[in-house]
Amino acid sequence: MIPLTPLPVVRLKVDRLKIAWMAVAITDPNPIHLEDAVAHQAGFPSVIAHGTFAIGLMGLLLTRWAGQQQVRHVEARLLAPVFPGEELLCQGEVTGIEEDQVQLRLQVLSGERQVAVGSATVARPIAGGPV
Repeated sequence: MIPLTPLPVVRLKVDRLKIAWMAVAITDPNPIHLEDAVAHQAGFPSVIAHGTFAIGLMGLLLTRWAGQQQVRHVEARLLAPVFPGEELLCQGEVTGIEEDQVQLRLQVLSGERQVAVGSATVARPIAGGPV
């Protein structure tokens, strides 16, 4: 049996410039991500970051740990908004091991606040590799 290496922790500081670039990158013209006045009308203290930041961190954690080719399935649920100035931290844990795959639980935090949760399945290599 191949030992499992610990999952990495990945971090990202979210700022207004990153939010603006994300809006361009994913062609999301929703002004709630760019204009404070619109965010205030929706009940938020400022613009909100795209959910893509939290989901992307989950993907980064998985690919750093297992490799892109090994990722088989990912599910994610956004729980809370993320605001400029917050630092996101993504962490995961193994919840199950089968002969050819590993089940994981993932979470993204901003401080103590959970902003996203998810699960994933990655293929377990027969020989070599980080998993």
